[in-house]
Amino acid sequence: MVEPPVQQQPQLQSQGYDVEAYPANGQSPEQVQQDGYQCYQYAVQQSGFDPRTATYQPAPEVVQAYRQAQGNCLSSRGYQVSY
Repeated sequence: MVEPPVQQQPQLQSQGYDVEAYPANGQSPEQVQQDGYQCYQYAVQQSGFDPRTATYQPAPEVVQAYRQAQGNCLSSRGYQVSY
């Protein structure tokens, strides 16, 4: 008997500044993408830092604020988050 391949959970895309998040409630790939984008927008709004358009190295406090806001948003939507 052959074991079926282990299905890897979709991971939210990281840009180096993002937290690592894995769906904990069986979210679909489409839901993962939507939640990731909405939490990215929330983190930008809360921190004032947008890693997708940044042309500078932000202060560590700014990165921490961005990552904390993003992690809180994703956790509240049922993702396992690691910083």
